[in-house]
Amino acid sequence: MNSSPYLKIILNLIFLNLAHLLLLDHLAMAPFAYSFAYIGVLLFLPVEFNKIGLMFLMFGEGLLMDAYYNTPGIHAGSCVFVAYIRPYLLDAITPRMGYEANSGCSVKEQGLAWYSMYSFSLILIHHFLLFFLEAFSFDQLGLTLVKVLLSAVYTYFILLFIELAFGGKSN
Repeated sequence: MNSSPYLKIILNLIFLNLAHLLLLDHLAMAPFAYSFAYIGVLLFLPVEFNKIGLMFLMFGEGLLMDAYYNTPGIHAGSCVFVAYIRPYLLDAITPRMGYEANSGCSVKEQGLAWYSMYSFSLILIHHFLLFFLEAFSFDQLGLTLVKVLLSAVYTYFILLFIELAFGGKSN
């Protein structure tokens, strides 16, 4: 049975939000490493996902996280910016033969090296914006950069585990 790609996206959205809010939020290695696994909603979408729809989706995702963390606009702003630059990053790292029709952004479809470059770049940009918007200052630049880097690595490995454990077969 071939399920709708939108159903898979909705299930990913629900799974990642529940996993983040109920489990991963409590696994922070405070005060330096925090997992923001909800960014996986963006990372796991198909390559050709509608750009405007992507920005609206990530705005909603960011607002949900802003409501949970009581951080007005920080998550939404970071998510929308990453959604905006995702198509440009995908163009920059396009494989030689291009992307196959209906291809996803997964380890199983694109390979670990491609997935790592793609996901870590977007995670790092998201976390950079998130932590600097939160700090809204360069007074503690070193500490903020450490939080960005450690949190990005932590989030990357959590999302890589989720991708490998629950990613399913490539078509």
